[in-house]
Amino acid sequence: MLSPRARAASHRRQRLLDAAAAVVIQKGAVALTLDAVSDAANVSKGGLLYYFDSKNTLLEAVADNLAEQLQLEVE
Repeated sequence: MLSPRARAASHRRQRLLDAAAAVVIQKGAVALTLDAVSDAANVSKGGLLYYFDSKNTLLEAVADNLAEQLQLEVE
C-alpha cells in the first residue's frame, strides 16, 4: 500500500502525463514542449522537471502510459 505522499506523487505524475497527451491531441506532437505541458498541467517547469528530466523522458513516459492504457482496455 502506498503512503499518502507516494500516492500524491503518483497522482501528480499522472496529471503531467495526461497534460502531455492532451497537448499532443489538441495541438499536435510538434507543439509538445516542456513549457506547454507545464502550462497545461498548471505546474511550474521545475515541477515538471522533477518528474521528467527531459522532453525525451516525458515522451517515453507518455508512450508507455498510453500503451499501458491500451493493454488494460484490450484485457
